[in-house]
Amino acid sequence: MHNKLMLITIAGIQEYISNARKTADFFNGSKIITEFLKEIYEIVKHFEGYKDFDTILPCELDKHELDIPNYFIAKVSSNLENNELENKLRKILSKSLKNNFNKIYCYLNLDVYIVVVDFKSSYQVSYKSMYKKLDGYKNNRFRDYSLIYNIHENKNFDLQNCTICGKNRGKYISNTNIELIKTEQYYTSENKYIKDKEVLCEDCLRKRKYDYHKEYPSTVDIAVMEWIDEVNKNEKIQHYDKMIGSIVNNKRDCIANFYHLDYIYSHVEGNMCDEYVKALDEINNLDRKDQKCKVGNASRYYALIKADIDDLGKHFNGKYLKESIKNDDIIFEKFQKRLSKEILKLSEGVKEKLYSFKNNYETKKLDIYLGGDDLLFFCPLYKVFEIVKFIDERIKNINIEDNEKNLTISKSIVVAHDSVPLTQVINLSRKSLDIAKEKFEKQGKNALVISIINSSGIVRTSYLKNERKTVDELVNLINGFKNYISSGFISNIERQLFLLGENMSLEEYEVLMNVIMNVIERVASKQIKDNEIKCKENLKYLISKFVYVNSSNYFLDLKGYFNLLYILKKYSIEIINDINGGSI
Repeated sequence: MHNKLMLITIAGIQEYISNARKTADFFNGSKIITEFLKEIYEIVKHFEGYKDFDTILPCELDKHELDIPNYFIAKVSSNLENNELENKLRKILSKSLKNNFNKIYCYLNLDVYIVVVDFKSSYQVSYKSMYKKLDGYKNNRFRDYSLIYNIHENKNFDLQNCTICGKNRGKYISNTNIELIKTEQYYTSENKYIKDKEVLCEDCLRKRKYDYHKEYPSTVDIAVMEWIDEVNKNEKIQHYDKMIGSIVNNKRDCIANFYHLDYIYSHVEGNMCDEYVKALDEINNLDRKDQKCKVGNASRYYALIKADIDDLGKHFNGKYLKESIKNDDIIFEKFQKRLSKEILKLSEGVKEKLYSFKNNYETKKLDIYLGGDDLLFFCPLYKVFEIVKFIDERIKNINIEDNEKNLTISKSIVVAHDSVPLTQVINLSRKSLDIAKEKFEKQGKNALVISIINSSGIVRTSYLKNERKTVDELVNLINGFKNYISSGFISNIERQLFLLGENMSLEEYEVLMNVIMNVIERVASKQIKDNEIKCKENLKYLISKFVYVNSSNYFLDLKGYFNLLYILKKYSIEIINDINGGSI
């Protein structure tokens, strides 16, 4: 028997999960991937072609109740050659999927890489050799690494592509899609699974139907969570919910929509039926109880947060270990397991924190994926900075002995109107985070990008370093916009600074910053209520975070600064109460 090191990893997971038009698609995609990897793990673990199967990473995989990373590494003992063992494992996994035809993951057309190398005298050497071999497989574009074959092959080019993934030929339509039914080229499915204009492939339909009876929150549900917290103090809200539930027969009509006057008015005008008129009377009666909870204050904005631990692969590779112990195999393996365990604790902590964001009589599932170096979850606006600070504090407290560089985490916060297609929100979250990490590559990453998409689809984005003081100043300024700063402040100051240059020498920069500070001071004295000193300090501090030094020149990102101000102003409008946790 020869000792070997084995890696199994799945590619394309983020893209698969991100192919979503409804929150149920999003949640189900993540759950399917987790179960898929666990199924692979169980099959590989009990394979008879080797002995002494010992999981190295991630830690406690057998006990894992959370989402797990897209890979696992194990030690085994086998007489088979490395390539022979890889091929046998691939065959047994493919056969298992075919035998479980009714299971959703037998349709997952994702690349699964199986890598086996000899476990020589050094674990570190074997570990690095394994990843080098993996890179070779990934660069071989002539080989199909999927465990299934030709499942989506369809040479009928008259068929539309799938509405969700856009890659595979569509196969299923709603039984109410009269126009496409006439073509006699599609299968029909119940309209509870497929909307009228959707065309879904096999993969995306099964994702949509997976765990269909489980109630997932819509983006509207998440947007109104703060309003619900407030109105729960008024007993009439539960009566109102029951009344709306009794008159809304179509499940796709979310009750939370009826917390918005414009939505109710559109139904009253379209139906003029007694039930909707009564709903309007009831909600107006609810308003008079507490002006904070008037229907117009129920936000239509929610947040999607994506966080990614910076350079985790380099940490696991031992790049930042102290030189004196870098070649110690025992310490290296222990270090990897400790790091994996700390990341697991981070995921558990975030899950518990999100679970605490519940209404008085209802808990919302907000986490999409919490595992490995990635976190992805929805969040109501009034809780965004609470969870951001919680994650930062947990990362800061991860102190791995013998590691010379602390862990950092970059985050993307996308604030979106509930009418914006979910696919657009997901794509912006992923792309903006990639740009942010690249933008701050030389400064050690640790980036924070905040974006907003309004109901017209207009996007504003701003990039910052993820520092505690900066986050505190963001919170303070949101509260400032809510209580002190006038509505015309931003446009006034933007107009005065618009003609200023962005690239400059050190001398020009010092002069320009003096001009900017004077403009902020002058405009603030007229348009900030009670001449609130803290707001002026916030504004001055934050503009310093948009100055970048490039060789001998300075660059001032005025567009990013004003995008941030507009985002924070809109944010302040959409929340009911001040945000706790600033530095005031």
